[in-house]
Amino acid sequence: MTLFSDYAVFYRIGQEFWQGQYSSLCLYPFPMVFFFAVLALFNPAVGLAALTLTSLTIVVFTFKRWALAWIFYVPILNTIAAGQIDLIMFTLWRWSTPLSLALLSLKPQLFILAIPKLMSDRALLKKTALWIGILYGLPTLLYPGWVVQWLGQMNDGRIGSGFNAVLYSVPVAAFMVVAGLTFARRWHWSTVATSFNPFIRAYDYTLLAGVSLWLIPASLATWVMMHALGSAWPVSLLGVMAGVAQAGREELCNRKSLEARRVRRP
Repeated sequence: MTLFSDYAVFYRIGQEFWQGQYSSLCLYPFPMVFFFAVLALFNPAVGLAALTLTSLTIVVFTFKRWALAWIFYVPILNTIAAGQIDLIMFTLWRWSTPLSLALLSLKPQLFILAIPKLMSDRALLKKTALWIGILYGLPTLLYPGWVVQWLGQMNDGRIGSGFNAVLYSVPVAAFMVVAGLTFARRWHWSTVATSFNPFIRAYDYTLLAGVSLWLIPASLATWVMMHALGSAWPVSLLGVMAGVAQAGREELCNRKSLEARRVRRP
């Protein structure tokens, strides 16, 4: 990965917007282009510095005394090194307000994580849908053809390639994980939405930061495996670990809640 390579693409997309084009380089829905267009108004170094400082600030304010540890979580390092926006998306995901989830939808492969939360809260679902309608509706009035163009260019070759950070790239490993999770009853949506998500990149696992400190050394191990094997699929093991940790935590909370109800019974 070339240093700040993704930021360079974002900047180019913004420049092409001011030239009256929806760039063929853009893998994001058209509304996201307005963000890139703002970046293109400034010197590239200024925008990159602002994005990097914002990303580092998010790590510090989110993890506080553990910030120095989480900065070594490899997906976070990859996000910063590529000039990516995943730490901003991570913040939107943590806020989980109707507006923040609508903005998260601008990176659709990450928005999948929000599905259970939205399905369990109808009020949140309705308000988020309203914001999404506004967010996508107004730009569509300006350029109705963006949807067809976006669908035609959204696959940049990552599906089925070595850059595909998903578990099913190695069928044997996928079968073993599926069997193990099923037997142990440790399935969690975060595993499905990351490890089996065909559009996810290695740095997108940034959104799992904070789930368990064990993800930090695990990410370093998967980084070594990734470079040794020349494939990004080992990163998908982070989604499995995060899902197991979250499923176990939720099971413990449910068990404590059940015991508390039993104690309160006369």
